[in-house]
Amino acid sequence: MVASTPSPAETFLQEAAELLEDLEAALLDLEHDPHNSELVNRAFRALHTIKGSGAMFGFDAVAEFTHHVEGAFQKVRDGEQSLSSELIAATLEAEDHIRDLLAQHNDVERGARLTQTFLSLMAGVVVASPDAPPESGPETTEAVPVQDDGQRRWHIRCRLAPQTMVFGTNPLGLLDELRALGECIVVALPEAIPSLEYLDPLCCYLEWDIFLSTLHPKTAIEDVFLFVMDDSEISITPLDDKTVSPLLGEIL
Repeated sequence: MVASTPSPAETFLQEAAELLEDLEAALLDLEHDPHNSELVNRAFRALHTIKGSGAMFGFDAVAEFTHHVEGAFQKVRDGEQSLSSELIAATLEAEDHIRDLLAQHNDVERGARLTQTFLSLMAGVVVASPDAPPESGPETTEAVPVQDDGQRRWHIRCRLAPQTMVFGTNPLGLLDELRALGECIVVALPEAIPSLEYLDPLCCYLEWDIFLSTLHPKTAIEDVFLFVMDDSEISITPLDDKTVSPLLGEIL
């Protein structure tokens, strides 16, 4: 008898369980080595994947909650905060809560309390210790023009690998993540789409020109493409008032 192929949701649940195990291992190691940037990145990647895949496969509560945990680790990666024992403890409890959400057991009170904890951490309740700076310092932004409202403008050219959708990534999800970072103009470039007789419905043909105004650092944009960067052509270029209008006019 041929075994049935697991559904996408079942595959996600299996992968999420493995990612949570990896997250827990990284957190336990971080308790003894809190300035290890590789461990911080390992924990962040696990959270980022759970959030993105959860949203893709309909686990909205998982994606929404994990977004807050990921945001706190983003602060650590950007050098804005040190990794505190409070953040590690909260993330270990958050890991248990994510397991419950995956099992469709939603403790609303616990989720609300943890969400508030991570929002407080992102707001700067936990600040970097002056005698223990993180290994990787904050992103250098001197060359990126800052607007009057504190935002920076970026031009992103995105050409995903043709097999992107086959490997489970939804391009529209990536664009939605960029829109969540700030004001975003997305221009689709359809020139590579073949005629109907040669079109493969599983192949990604579109390219995008994207103009983003955001308060977030460049690393937040790079994290959107974290799992497609190696196989795709992604460029992220800062813009100023002298270049943005001519470039927009040329594309539009």
